[in-house]
Amino acid sequence: MGKPDVDGYCSGSSRPFSIQRELRLGYEISTDVFELQPVGLETRGAGLALASALREALSRRLGVEPDEMGIAAEDRRNRVGGRSVSVFLFDRSSGGAGFAVQADDHFAELLNEAEKLLDCGVPGCVTGCPSCVLTTDLSEDEARLLDRGPALEIVRSLAADASPLEVDQVGSTSRLVLDLHGEIERGFPTAGTKLILRVDSPLAISGLTTWSLRGVIDRWRRRGGTVSLSIPVGTTAMLDSASILSFRDQLSILDLELEEGEEVVFPNRSRLLAEIILESGDSLAFASRDAVAFQAGPQWGKPQNAAIVRFKSSQRLSKGSKIARTSLQSSAGASVSIVSTELNGPISSFGRRAADIIASLITEIGLKSETITSVVYEDRYLHSPLVVRMCIDTLSALSKAHGPNVPITICTRRLNESELLPRRIEHNWKSDRDREIVFRDYAASLKLALELQIGDLPHARQITLATQSGKRIHILLDQGFGAWRPERYRDFDFRARAESQARQLKGLDFTLSMSAESKTYFVARS
Repeated sequence: MGKPDVDGYCSGSSRPFSIQRELRLGYEISTDVFELQPVGLETRGAGLALASALREALSRRLGVEPDEMGIAAEDRRNRVGGRSVSVFLFDRSSGGAGFAVQADDHFAELLNEAEKLLDCGVPGCVTGCPSCVLTTDLSEDEARLLDRGPALEIVRSLAADASPLEVDQVGSTSRLVLDLHGEIERGFPTAGTKLILRVDSPLAISGLTTWSLRGVIDRWRRRGGTVSLSIPVGTTAMLDSASILSFRDQLSILDLELEEGEEVVFPNRSRLLAEIILESGDSLAFASRDAVAFQAGPQWGKPQNAAIVRFKSSQRLSKGSKIARTSLQSSAGASVSIVSTELNGPISSFGRRAADIIASLITEIGLKSETITSVVYEDRYLHSPLVVRMCIDTLSALSKAHGPNVPITICTRRLNESELLPRRIEHNWKSDRDREIVFRDYAASLKLALELQIGDLPHARQITLATQSGKRIHILLDQGFGAWRPERYRDFDFRARAESQARQLKGLDFTLSMSAESKTYFVARS
């Protein structure tokens, strides 16, 4: 005990080593966290009430004690700078126990339970009481802030949004899916579980290379599960010789099984998008009415016009015939060139070098002596200055080997609308008119007789060569000219007049590159 001074106070009370009260000591751990920032939640007290109700609902759902998880609510600014509150549930266990994050999986059910807690019927309960959201781990200040009324309004609003619209429901047990990729990853219970993913036809092979699910597929396989790609009946038969080889490669890289089957359509016109099949035979199914969600690529599983719902089934819903990857071969009599780094180098010589590979394929199918009288190239994706130059340079080299006046026709489709501002040479034009003028002026600078046609085209990228003897030679390019990129970033001035863009395009020289791990196919057939 400190000795008092003459005035009765201990002199040590004003020193750094004096006893300090009402302090909170912080520490840092890594753990699992669930964060929710609902629209309309404006006070921390309402946020704490909401967090407390969600924690209690989740602990009941999981069969664990509520104090296995902590709660917090913090003031935040939303995207437009307005006031908002973030609500947090977190595992108290260092490293996480996997409890808090399951709030995302059971969100709709938790809201129903949280509503019952917040709609407290205890007489005299206004802001919160021990029967609803007042818990022992809240500080005195937090307990005074509690406000269950606004939290109840938020929960009722969220519950209305979290339930799928009646038109999207496949059955009474349908639940809204907010993050399909996350639900698929968390849906893996044991080794031997099978995942089936559905994509629509026509199949864009390039979409598989940018598929947003590639990481999930890899982790699913490494944990002992199997993954199968389901495609409509007849899809592989529609693929050209180059695309089918590229398709086979992507299946091998992802280690995907392949099956063709009829689509599963439910009474509300939803279609089966994915299915997790357990060893017991039960399945967890995902369905949507939105066609965008079925397109292979970054947009798979991300609907634009209708929701994805999940529901349980006592049996597998998808049915299909398994197709061995080894059966995916180019057509008989075709000649194939696997291109990797062979065309890496200056863009100024790309066209000549690509034309040399095509000429060697024509020789291999026995048509070297044929004289070419016209060249037609079909490609839906001639959208950027980079691929336009590579395309025109290649067709120019091909045609000029058979005379100066061989006509060239290029068929493509209109540009897709985009809000992105193009800056680099591999970016897409925003103006069809600019693209057409660049096509015309760049071809004219090479003294080519070129016609550009705009219309609807199949996915295949194909050069068709007509010969003097009446034969036709088809050169199939599985990725067209989109497989190469500048070795370093190369800016392009899309704001300049189109005529200036054409001159700019011709004056550029830089190195094109494809990584050694990548490859594309050129296939020739008559």
